[in-house]
Amino acid sequence: MVAMPGFLVCAILLMAFMPLHIDVRRDRIHVAKGNSSYAIKSEQVREAMIETSGEMRRMTIRYRGRGGREQSRSFVIGDAVDVNALAMLLEHLRDAGADHVRTS
Repeated sequence: MVAMPGFLVCAILLMAFMPLHIDVRRDRIHVAKGNSSYAIKSEQVREAMIETSGEMRRMTIRYRGRGGREQSRSFVIGDAVDVNALAMLLEHLRDAGADHVRTS
């Protein structure tokens, strides 16, 4: 009886600290964390921006989700990410249909 709640607590903690993995490609942005994932197609992207304030770097994506609803997601950019390469990929997203791509 004690093993099951202990297992659930360990599983929940493991999922909470599992890193988020984001692939920015020319045709889509693919976000995965644990067993769940979703993709944002380049033609759905309305705005993509990279913001830097001090040591914090953040990528924000505004896109049209299901049913045409406007949605946005923000992601913290890790230190290992080449921001220049990411900005170039976001420029390709703009060329594919995004209204506005900016880095600041």
